[in-house]
Amino acid sequence: MRSKTSCFNSTLFWKNIRRFWPLWAGYLGVWFLILPLSVLSGNWGSREVETVLRHTIYSTGIYGGVIIGAVMGVFSAMAMWGYLYSPRSAHGIACLPLRRECVFLTNLLAGFAPILAANAVIAALTKLAALGVGHAVPGAVTAWFALVTLIGFFFYCFATLCAQLTGHILVLPAVYAILNFVAAGAETLMRAICGVFVYGMNRGVGVLTLNWLSPVIGYFRAVQASYLYSSLTDTGYRYPVGVELHGWGTVVAYALAGLVLLAVAALLFHRRNMESAGDVVAVKPLKPVFRWCMALGAGMALSALLYEIIFNWDGSAYRTAAFLALLVFFLIGALLGWFAAEMLMKKTFRVFQTRSWVGLGVCCLVIVLFMAGMRLDLFGYTRYVPATEKIASAQVIAAGAITQVEEPESIEQVRAFHREVIGSKAYNESGPAHSVDCRINYTLKNGGKVSRYYVLRYEADGNGTLLPEDRGNASALNAVLNTPEGILNRKRSNIPLTRENLYAGSVNATMTAAECAAASGYDDAGEYILREHEGWSEARFAAADPEERRLAVAQNVLNESVNGYSLYWETLGVAQEDRYPIYTDYLAEAEQLANHLDLDKVYYDYSYNLDVDRAALWELYSECILPDLRDGYLGRVWAVTDQEYRNSVYQVSINLDFREKNKGQGSDSQNDNQIYDGYSYVPVPTASSDGYVYDSFYTVPTAGSFRTNAWLRAHGVPLYTQAETDVNRFIQ
Repeated sequence: MRSKTSCFNSTLFWKNIRRFWPLWAGYLGVWFLILPLSVLSGNWGSREVETVLRHTIYSTGIYGGVIIGAVMGVFSAMAMWGYLYSPRSAHGIACLPLRRECVFLTNLLAGFAPILAANAVIAALTKLAALGVGHAVPGAVTAWFALVTLIGFFFYCFATLCAQLTGHILVLPAVYAILNFVAAGAETLMRAICGVFVYGMNRGVGVLTLNWLSPVIGYFRAVQASYLYSSLTDTGYRYPVGVELHGWGTVVAYALAGLVLLAVAALLFHRRNMESAGDVVAVKPLKPVFRWCMALGAGMALSALLYEIIFNWDGSAYRTAAFLALLVFFLIGALLGWFAAEMLMKKTFRVFQTRSWVGLGVCCLVIVLFMAGMRLDLFGYTRYVPATEKIASAQVIAAGAITQVEEPESIEQVRAFHREVIGSKAYNESGPAHSVDCRINYTLKNGGKVSRYYVLRYEADGNGTLLPEDRGNASALNAVLNTPEGILNRKRSNIPLTRENLYAGSVNATMTAAECAAASGYDDAGEYILREHEGWSEARFAAADPEERRLAVAQNVLNESVNGYSLYWETLGVAQEDRYPIYTDYLAEAEQLANHLDLDKVYYDYSYNLDVDRAALWELYSECILPDLRDGYLGRVWAVTDQEYRNSVYQVSINLDFREKNKGQGSDSQNDNQIYDGYSYVPVPTASSDGYVYDSFYTVPTAGSFRTNAWLRAHGVPLYTQAETDVNRFIQ
């Protein structure tokens, strides 16, 4: 009778289940403590608690599924494939009358079936626990089961592949952990190294493009649970009514990738040499790959580490020296990594043969060529500017401002600025000087990202004022930061800025003590200072002698006025370049100032509260601010606060507050003032429990905002530039 070919052996399957039952019991126990028990012990009494419970189940599935799934995946693989790492066990299993396909599938099922069963038990217990506290949470437990099972399946497949790559039980978890993070880690190290000497490279981890190749990071970035909120209740409160689980596409994609990894693992197992038990690398063709990975990984890590420890300085102005230092460190690390790999694979310290040196020489040559290629921009990284038709949006970040544009004309202006910065490479790298950081980010229509970071150099005098002959980088940056579309995007809101929604506002101005006194109803500037800033009562002011008043006013001027110390130095006749803003003898300084004090030259900050005059506020916003904003005179930012800035910007700020009835839109991220991930900027209003969503509008008038300026003057608000109030006299 013809024998049958079997792909599964029940005896081997149940033997593995019984042998490693503590592992499966531990997995079941951990999940029981995390989910069903926490549901039973929680306080679930309020009306929205079922939604909160659903969110808890989803969040537990995400974070617990990834962390526990990653750990359990490698433990299960170590249990199922541990026999491959002992010569006796490996040969013993190989001698069984079982095809390798049968052994592979049986062990594979034995390693995952208990996990699947434990997930089902936890799901059932969680459902019973939820019903026990009075909540059905329909679909939530099923979603948890699917999420945890698919995530755990991928990690188990991944660990199974790693198990076929080595013949040593301790190497398996190391390889598994490294491969889980190698893509993001390698990109981070390369950016840290090349960002020192490659013009324009962004060293930040927020711009990594290979995170999806690091599964743990990929899951956490893509899979999220967020609340959905109700519309406004009669008591002016919104409550969570649902939960959205995002990222199912990523979960399914990783599960499908797990099947591919499983197929590769099956192929490697089928061709595995059982004599490789105990070897660090079990697959012979991968031994050269292991050497190279060890050399390159050690080189990158040592290069970044030694550079930061030994030098710890910014190489942007010393890029050639930085390049040479990093290259030497890279080669030293490669040498150590190469021979460490040789020793691990050959299990001896006698690895310094000619053949090994030749291989290391080739590796070092590749490193030198790559580093030199990056330094000389042979790959076109520094020169690359995406074409306008490929760009969906562009973003420039500098001086604390974010300018984001989408119109082709604005994008072309950003590209022109980018090309100008590239053309200024030699100047920006020419040595120490004043500088401003600038980031340029593009989001492409195909979903790709392009990010560049520059330190733009400029010449300035001792006060930080740009020299007339050097306005290139700073002026060009100012222009691109203040494109009309960029200004409007910076000032946009997620709630309508309408007359009905405008409810309060204020104007804060810097003006003379006499003007502050008049606005507050005082006839005397000294009385205003002592009554409003020192807290004197009317009786105390009337009883004080003139000398006491004069000294007290001088002390307050030094302590609270905008330009008190500027006046003090002028009374001493000290030149501006010799002044230094550190003072020790406060009383003596006040006495010096009191002898020459002119209150017409003293400036204080004053706040006009306009909450009660909503009609005037709306007139200010609709008929003055908006037209000036569209013309580009308001909402401007300056990359460098030089003399032009001080001559152009008034010491006045306008704050308008808006609110609208909460309609329940959005998710639980609404408590943030903004969302900024390095490529997108979306202002988000603040939701409050009083039934409103709040947002505010802020701007500072300039010399060109003539409509706004006319309104302010007509309402008694004096306008002084920063140069006139001498605010920035002491710039270090």
